[in-house]
Amino acid sequence: MKKTLFLLLVLCGLGALYYTSIKESEEKSTIKMEDRQFLTLDRDEVHIITIDSPGRPLIHLSRSGSDWYVDQKYKVRPNIIDNMFLALMRMTIKYIPLKKENDTAAERMKMFGLEIKTYDKSGQVLTDFTLGTNTNDEYGTYFRNRGAEQTYVMSIPSYDGGLRNYFTQNVAALRDLAVLSEDAENIKAISVDYPKDVARSMVLSKTGSQYELSSNQDKEVQPDQKIADAFFKSFRNVYSEEIMNNYIHKDTISRMVPFLKLSLDMEKGQDKWIALHPIVDIESGYNTRRIEDVTTRHSKYFVSTSWGDFYKVQNKFLRDFFVTPEYFIQK
Repeated sequence: MKKTLFLLLVLCGLGALYYTSIKESEEKSTIKMEDRQFLTLDRDEVHIITIDSPGRPLIHLSRSGSDWYVDQKYKVRPNIIDNMFLALMRMTIKYIPLKKENDTAAERMKMFGLEIKTYDKSGQVLTDFTLGTNTNDEYGTYFRNRGAEQTYVMSIPSYDGGLRNYFTQNVAALRDLAVLSEDAENIKAISVDYPKDVARSMVLSKTGSQYELSSNQDKEVQPDQKIADAFFKSFRNVYSEEIMNNYIHKDTISRMVPFLKLSLDMEKGQDKWIALHPIVDIESGYNTRRIEDVTTRHSKYFVSTSWGDFYKVQNKFLRDFFVTPEYFIQK
C-alpha cells in the first residue's frame, strides 16, 4: 500500500513538473496561437485585393462579375488572378524559424515586405498579412499575420519557388492583353476602312438578325448571312503580344496613315476603333496599300486605338479582318 502511494506521489510530482515546464516554455516562446491563423479563403467571397509594397503605388484589384480590374479601370489577365489565388489558398507552413532567423526576417519585412489584404463585397477584411523576402534557397517565403510576433516560412506544396512573384507585378504587367473582346450581340455595325484603297472599304451593319453591306462599289447588298455573322463574332478574342504605351515612337506611328482601320459601332454607344500599321512598313519603308500586298513578311502589326492604348499584335489575330466586299457576296 505504501509502495502504491509512493508511486502516485512520484507521478503527481512528475505531472506538476511537466506542466510547469510547459508553461515556462510557452511564456518564453515567441509563438502565439493567434499568430497561426492562416488563410482559409473562399474565393467567391473575395472582391478586393490590395498589395502595398515599399517604393511602389498601391495595387488595387477589384472584382466585377467574373472579371478582375486593376484600379477599377483595366481588366486583369485571368492567369495572374488565378496564380494569386493559388498562393492565397494553398500556402502552408514549410517551417518555423528560430528566434534569430525570426528577428532577421522581421527586420527585412520592414524594408521589403508586401502588405496584402483581401476584402469581401461589403469591405470587411478577410485576411491581412505581410510577405517578406524569400529564403536563401528560394523555396519558401517569410510570412507574418498583421500584429503577430512570430514569422513563418510558407510555401505551396508541389510548387517550386517563393511566393513573392505571385504579387509583385506592376499595373502594366497585370493588364489583360486583349485588344478586343466584344460579343457579337453588342455590335451594331463594323466599318472596314482601307485608307490607301478606298474602293475596297465597306460597312457591314446588322438590323435584328439581318446583315446588310454597303460599299463604294455596291451601295446596298444582301451579304451571305452566315459569313457576316461569323465576321461579327471574330471580334471576341483579339489578343496582343505586348502593350507598348511607353514605346518611344508610339505617337509618330499613330499619326501615320494605317493599312486598315476597323471601327465598331456599339449598341450601348461606346464606339471604338483600331488602326493597323504593318511593322514591315515601319522597318523597311514598304507601303502596304491593298490586301494583295500582304505577304509572309507581315507577321506583326502595331495597333493604335481610339482609347489610347498601343499594342503589338501578331498577324494570326488580325488576318481574318483583311476582307473586301466580295468576301461577303452570296455565292
